[in-house]
Amino acid sequence: MKISFFTLIIVLFSFAQIFCGEIEVIKLPNNVNSHFDEFPCFFKDEKLFFIRKEKNVFSTLYSKSPNFDETENFRITKKYFKLSGNFFSSTDAENSEFFIFSGKLPNRNDNDIFCFKRNKKNNEILQIYFPYNTDGFESHPQFISKGNKIVFVSEVTSETNRNTDIFISDFTNEKFEKPIDIKEVNTELNEITPFIDEQGNLYFSRFDTTNYNLYKAEKISDNIWSKPRRLPFPINTEYNELCPIVINNKIFFASDREKNISGFDIYSANLCLPVFLEISFYENPRLFSSFDKMLLLDSNENIIEGKYLGDNTVLSLDLLPNKIYLVKIYNECTKETYFKKQFKTLCLDTSYVKYVIRYNFPSNLTQEVNLPFFLSGYYKPITRYNLEQIKKLFDLNIIGTNDTTNYIEFPSPTYFDIGLKVEETLSNIVQQISYFTKMFQKGCIPQSKILKIEITGYADPRALSPKAKFFEESIFDDKMNFFLEKGTILSNDILSKLRAYFTAREIKNQLVKNFGYSLIDKFIDWEIKGGGIIKEEEDYLLLRKVNIKIYFENRGL
Repeated sequence: MKISFFTLIIVLFSFAQIFCGEIEVIKLPNNVNSHFDEFPCFFKDEKLFFIRKEKNVFSTLYSKSPNFDETENFRITKKYFKLSGNFFSSTDAENSEFFIFSGKLPNRNDNDIFCFKRNKKNNEILQIYFPYNTDGFESHPQFISKGNKIVFVSEVTSETNRNTDIFISDFTNEKFEKPIDIKEVNTELNEITPFIDEQGNLYFSRFDTTNYNLYKAEKISDNIWSKPRRLPFPINTEYNELCPIVINNKIFFASDREKNISGFDIYSANLCLPVFLEISFYENPRLFSSFDKMLLLDSNENIIEGKYLGDNTVLSLDLLPNKIYLVKIYNECTKETYFKKQFKTLCLDTSYVKYVIRYNFPSNLTQEVNLPFFLSGYYKPITRYNLEQIKKLFDLNIIGTNDTTNYIEFPSPTYFDIGLKVEETLSNIVQQISYFTKMFQKGCIPQSKILKIEITGYADPRALSPKAKFFEESIFDDKMNFFLEKGTILSNDILSKLRAYFTAREIKNQLVKNFGYSLIDKFIDWEIKGGGIIKEEEDYLLLRKVNIKIYFENRGL
């Protein structure tokens, strides 16, 4: 079985091929955007919450995705307006709702952060003290998705510079912990409007040239991020881009790219370019190919899509980025799973991603095994039962007393030790044939197919006595096309064929116990061959053997 899960062309040991692409940016409809300034704040319950700035007064609104065809005012706590609130965020607890926003105390010019708790049962509003306001500028607070952290902006002053940086604070038991400076993203430039998505990636805006641009820093571990990179055009332009929020791999942000028409408006873009899965098959001749199926499942192994392979050599599927998938290739009739692989798709904003699975189906049409270790001059497989029977014949002087049967070797204890291995080999062969028989009975194998069992017997190169005879009752077996009369003079050619025949009988007798004669005779065609002697310099015990070949043919050939 050969399986290869192909990798990124540009990065070794990754999982995909990539192709150049471009993101499409869409301006939200006029129900959201106006000739005033609009800034997105957060997503909740499939609603986009945003603020509208009109003559330095902020109003809070929301619009339901995905169409954003209606906009309604959002009734936030009255404290928001009394404190000249602007950017805000919200999160839910079991019986409470928390609001956090930036605003100004009366008669103060500096911007601070305020947090309020609303009791869902009685609508009581309580303020939660944020102890890390300074005499400078604190703004743009955002609850992280689970509500146990916030990110915000705070002004940092040095002897040579005054700028805004991004900080993160744990919010536990309704208390804010000491903020941590996110050193990986903060510079001497201004970093503002931070947002952390469900994967823990940090987005923000930085004044890096003559305008603000959006950046992304990927999460490495708790409170640690990679070096940020600027998002590509057309998300960023030569104008200002602010307030990124990300939901379901889509980014919403504010931009003043249409300055001649309006101020800041809200735009959206698919942050991840399309992701594809391609499965190509290299199929050897197989029995059950009409039942081969590919399943695409989610991380809980719920079926997303299923396709029969049929005569296809390639299957293509559209995937979602940032999602865990399980690909399974199996046979619906036999329940055999050939391939199973779980992986998480990438989210790239500069390239398409294509995952490629190349699978080489193993052939199951031909199997072959050698069964050695026959008694010298004898033809039945040396199972422990057969050894006991031949030993009784010696004990009763039925054989071994004259020239007609002196050619048969007496079974020493060594053969009884070997007999267990012979039984295991025969059992494995019967088990494999039984599996095929069950599949034929179940309808997994077409009626046009027949199981061919070709058994060829061999003898060691020593000649038999010219007086050696077949001492057992005559054999007239038309099912196996084998006939031999009692008293026939034996040669190595006949002895080798007898070994093939009695091995076939041993196998068939076990099969008939489970399936009956009718089904076995319908499904299996036996071919008994005598291979004569083997002239090789090897232990004679190994040369006395049968070769069993199992394969399928079309019926009637």
